[in-house]
Amino acid sequence: MPINLSLNYKNILLISATIFAGFILLNGVGIISSAHAQPNTQKITLTMSSTKLAQSANDTTTRLKAVVGYVTNDASLINTKVNGIMKVSSLNGTSLKTSSFANGFSVNKSGTITFTTSLPGKSIHSVRVDVGLTDLEKITQISNVVNANVNLDVTPIASKKASSNSPSATKSPSATKPLL
Repeated sequence: MPINLSLNYKNILLISATIFAGFILLNGVGIISSAHAQPNTQKITLTMSSTKLAQSANDTTTRLKAVVGYVTNDASLINTKVNGIMKVSSLNGTSLKTSSFANGFSVNKSGTITFTTSLPGKSIHSVRVDVGLTDLEKITQISNVVNANVNLDVTPIASKKASSNSPSATKSPSATKPLL
């Protein structure tokens, strides 16, 4: 049995149904697209293994050392060159220095990477360090970023020149080239 409604009620009902269907359709598309919009940037997973901030024994600098462990999640990256960036800032957020590897390094399935840098002066007592891995050109982030607040250690670090630029699971060179 048909329901007799006036033309105004029919128009209101039609408009309401159209708005409701449009709302459901647009929200459904938004949910689906946002679920797939985030690229997986964690092709390599980092963990902070150790940090040390100490005054250099032989000069007027403060040295920072951060060792990160890594696991390569994307098998296509094994034995390819990538880069790492270490950002050092004061605890209030003031940037102090950014360092990276001059020529990048090859990654294995897993291992450790040592980042070291010298900060001018001996008055630095605490810093924040953020470490992440990028593609070789330092454009695309390929890992999570790990960080730590590091306090001055009373044991001085002996000054050394930077070593080889090829970290692996067994050797870990320094990243000392400042970025511009």
